[in-house]
Amino acid sequence: MPAYSKEKRSQYLERIRRLLVMNSKITTLDIQSALESSSNDPIRLDKDYIRKLRNKIYEERANRYHNYTVKKILAKHQDELEEMKLRLWTIANKKDSTNKEKTSAIREIRNANKDIFDAMADVGLFTKDLGKIDAGMGEVLKAIKSIEVDRNIINPPGEPPTKDKTEKTTSE
Repeated sequence: MPAYSKEKRSQYLERIRRLLVMNSKITTLDIQSALESSSNDPIRLDKDYIRKLRNKIYEERANRYHNYTVKKILAKHQDELEEMKLRLWTIANKKDSTNKEKTSAIREIRNANKDIFDAMADVGLFTKDLGKIDAGMGEVLKAIKSIEVDRNIINPPGEPPTKDKTEKTTSE
């Protein structure tokens, strides 16, 4: 099977997507025959390649639906918490509220903020690359190492330990 360019692949995806919109239960062989018998631009594709593209379309749809659903539920949860926080601030700022009521209201406001942050983190709105050092941090580490070398705290790379440094460490 020949490798197709990105433009051709996206063109094939659009043609298959169009057929799936017209008939959602269309089979791979029906897609193949429809593409071959097209009057304006007939194309011949292998059934396995068509199946691969069709599965990619289904995967895109599923991801789009999942993202929509998650964002919709998260937005609803955030709206509910914001409304609750407004009422809690009213309690916390009332002059006739007891200290216990004010403390409980502020605690609930803090917990609501934590809950919405945790929900956003669970959904994946925040990402952190663990174990990777960004360019700025690499420069900071190099500067620290050069300061340690300049102050004779550590030896320069490739040099054996000097007698003075070993005596300092053993005498301390």
